[in-house]
Amino acid sequence: MNSPAPSSIPDLLTRARDIFSRANALRLHDPATPSSPQAATTRGQAARWIDQAIQAAPALSASEALQTVQAIDLLHRIAHSLPAPSTLTNPLILQAFNALIHGDQTITPYDLFPHINQAIQRRDPAFLGAPLRWHSLQVAAWLQNFKNPRRPKIQGQDLKTQSRLLLQTDLSPFLPSPSTLLPLLQANSRS
Repeated sequence: MNSPAPSSIPDLLTRARDIFSRANALRLHDPATPSSPQAATTRGQAARWIDQAIQAAPALSASEALQTVQAIDLLHRIAHSLPAPSTLTNPLILQAFNALIHGDQTITPYDLFPHINQAIQRRDPAFLGAPLRWHSLQVAAWLQNFKNPRRPKIQGQDLKTQSRLLLQTDLSPFLPSPSTLLPLLQANSRS
């Protein structure tokens, strides 16, 4: 089943969700799943979708580019049984980073942080310099919100989101004993 090239980001992401749903139904995430014509078709659709997304990337806004990063990774895993190489995702993440630091209000630090955090954890050289400084400033600012464990400076969704993101972060460069903060972050990420 050849689908026409998506003409907009909602079309692009809808197609990605459709392919992912078919792959999930076929259990393509399980290496023990036997090959089938449907599996081969779905893998081919995933590969073609990645090509379409990369071709569409120059026309995407920074926010739209960031939205496609996770879809590219998931569909690359379906098509090739491997995570997407950083050569596909880094340009999109860095496009969003540059837009955010230049005032683009369509991207939030909460949306961008997980992508940069993962790149820093894998020591990706493309994220040294300005992205690493931004990441460090975000972590330091968020940790300030938890200085008094009994009365965090923030509440609601911000508290939950910052707690969740900090739990995914190596806090050892920021705190002498990160493990003392973990129970508070865990409790707040669920609240």
